[in-house]
Amino acid sequence: MYLTLYASPNKDDYDPKNGCLKRFNDFARYYNALLSQALKQLQTKNPQARISYANYYGASIRFSHAPKRFGEF
Repeated sequence: MYLTLYASPNKDDYDPKNGCLKRFNDFARYYNALLSQALKQLQTKNPQARISYANYYGASIRFSHAPKRFGEF
């Protein structure tokens, strides 16, 4: 038996573009916005520091929206 921990019976809970639950996508965007803001503040306080940030959500969501562009058949 396959158990889906976060599944929803409500079809409106899913993004029609990628089939992901909207609430998790919304949370990822919210988290990334707060993180970006915090990093800007940190850079302002430490101008000599080099700060790197990788937005994995932003990069991976493109694969979900257009899988054929990346080799999916």
